[in-house]
Amino acid sequence: MKIVTTFVPNLYAVQYDGQEYDELERLFDIWKDIEYLNDFFVTHQADLHYFNSSVEVAIRRTRHERKQLRDLLLNAHNQGKYDIFIPLFNSEYRAISLSKQKAKKHWLRLYAVKIDEEHFLITGGAIKLTANMQERPHSQLELEKLTQCRDFLITNDVFDINSLEDFLEASQD
Repeated sequence: MKIVTTFVPNLYAVQYDGQEYDELERLFDIWKDIEYLNDFFVTHQADLHYFNSSVEVAIRRTRHERKQLRDLLLNAHNQGKYDIFIPLFNSEYRAISLSKQKAKKHWLRLYAVKIDEEHFLITGGAIKLTANMQERPHSQLELEKLTQCRDFLITNDVFDINSLEDFLEASQD
């Protein structure tokens, strides 16, 4: 597992072993890939009825939402406010060190570990068509990756931006 910088300053992403791209780049690539999206929505067509959507409409909507989510990330940086990230669990009401977070645009989700108020580590993302992540294998996997990355940070004594920068510097040696 490697942590890399992204196209948005203050936003980091995990690049998993054996993967060509980091998670943020991978997600934005697949969310514009018509063939991938067609396969995904055909596989999960039963879930689309909750949204009263056809596969074709879902593909168009996802590609549009992808652009909007990317713009939200850039605007967050430009405004210096990363309030697009919210606690993963709606019941979380107090600050938690390295808390699990999500950024969402309709059914698109980016999952991240909050380093501090302005720094986040993207661990993955999903097209979430069900109420709970545990309901589908692809979103359950994202929950597991989020937990794995948080544990990785704790194991490597990363708890704020300074310790993350120290870790990144040490891992380049």
